[in-house]
Amino acid sequence: MTKKKTLTKVIELKEFKQEQIESELKHTYDVLNMEKEKLEHLERMFKKTDSKLNSFRSREPMNVSEISIYYDYLTFLNRKIEEQKSVVFRVAAELELKKAEIFEVYKERRVVEKLRDKILNDENRHLLQAEQKEADYNFISRSLRNKC
Repeated sequence: MTKKKTLTKVIELKEFKQEQIESELKHTYDVLNMEKEKLEHLERMFKKTDSKLNSFRSREPMNVSEISIYYDYLTFLNRKIEEQKSVVFRVAAELELKKAEIFEVYKERRVVEKLRDKILNDENRHLLQAEQKEADYNFISRSLRNKC
């Protein structure tokens, strides 16, 4: 009986850990989506600014300081885009680690559940065998008493 209780407690702990990691996984997934949105926003800003620059250049001549300001801003945006790409990559890698971790916890829980089920089946089999032995003993005892 104590093995069964112990394994049940272990399963409860594994379930708790699985729920905890699932929560972390959801949070990491939300963070990844938010970081991807930031990246998309930066890329839209870059395209919008680039098209503005091209539009201004085609309409009228621009002086060097205006062009310099635009190019500095485009360089800044490009640097921010690269930084954001690395953030997205890092969070995506973290998400994959969480997925692997939850898979491992699920496997561990299943192993413990199978072990508990095996112990329960063994206990039930032993109980049935004991009951059968007692029934056989009672039958034989009655049979011998009736002959005497």
